[in-house]
Amino acid sequence: MAKRASESDIGLLLITGRGNVEYLTGFRGPAVLLIEEGGLKLIVPRLEYERALDECASGEVIAYLPYNLPLPPSKHLFKGKLKDLLLKELKGHRGKVGLIGKFDFTLIRGLAGVLKGVEVVDANPLITELRSVKEPWEIELIEEATRVAESALVKVLDRVKEGVREYEIAAELIYEIRRRGAQPSFEPIIASGRNSSFPHAIPGDKTLKSGEWLVIDVGARLKGYCSDMTRTLVVGGLDGSKRRLMELVLEAQDSAVERLKSGSLASEVDGAARSVIEREGLGRYFIHSLGHGIGLEVHEEPLLAPDSDKRLKENMVVTIEPGIYLKEGGVRIEDMFVVREGGCERLTSLERIIL
Repeated sequence: MAKRASESDIGLLLITGRGNVEYLTGFRGPAVLLIEEGGLKLIVPRLEYERALDECASGEVIAYLPYNLPLPPSKHLFKGKLKDLLLKELKGHRGKVGLIGKFDFTLIRGLAGVLKGVEVVDANPLITELRSVKEPWEIELIEEATRVAESALVKVLDRVKEGVREYEIAAELIYEIRRRGAQPSFEPIIASGRNSSFPHAIPGDKTLKSGEWLVIDVGARLKGYCSDMTRTLVVGGLDGSKRRLMELVLEAQDSAVERLKSGSLASEVDGAARSVIEREGLGRYFIHSLGHGIGLEVHEEPLLAPDSDKRLKENMVVTIEPGIYLKEGGVRIEDMFVVREGGCERLTSLERIIL
């Protein structure tokens, strides 16, 4: 990372974001990372210090303690706030500083006072490019997380029946993921009836009713890596009146998958799915982007959207999730794929239509 920064004439990187920090150090927790040619410093709250020492693959770990507690002095312990420690570390720096992640306004204002005359630049592209293309071992972990989510969903499908509440299904999914040694990569979306027309519906106390759409969006995080999948079914069984809408979403996904390969533009893949839905006059009901990258975080680069000029690369892992959201209910089908040369590889194996 330091080499990539120096190639961009950046003398120091200041990095936030759990996914970014974990990718570069192995530490899974709240932290700020400083990288310069001389090395790496991982800055963590005092209560995370010992764990950071265990998990951090390389570099120096420094803890800060904002309270006046009687702890023994140490060169690795700073008594004061995070902001003050960062200002101390950056004081006197004269080279270009690159920021990666999101920063608190108070911190940015403090940095501006210390780094007067120093050029501060957005360095996010340096790490998004690295994280978006997965190593083979990362793909294996994502696939393991996918198997966990699929297994949990299959187990919970027996609970899907009229009279059960949305939050009960969500709780069962979380339990099944946890008992398989993983954790949810996000709060499951369980949306029935009218609620299924909201892409990011929150499970509530609504009871499932026979004949209604039911959207289940679930993912697992295993050994740091995430999965993400969505299935839509009809409570009590899929009937003929709803089958055509389901088949249209499947056709849209298939059309996108045909275009999903190394070298394709993300916007072209999105457009392949969108054109299928628009052909049936339902384009205005497909109200989000087609998909997104996934890895240490459930939403990463690249974004597969109508305005994305990103050219896809081999070993990117992305979701393909077209949806149609009518007033009476919605349908979304989401699967995960690895971008390959000349095509793609499906990671999700669960049948797409659940009867």
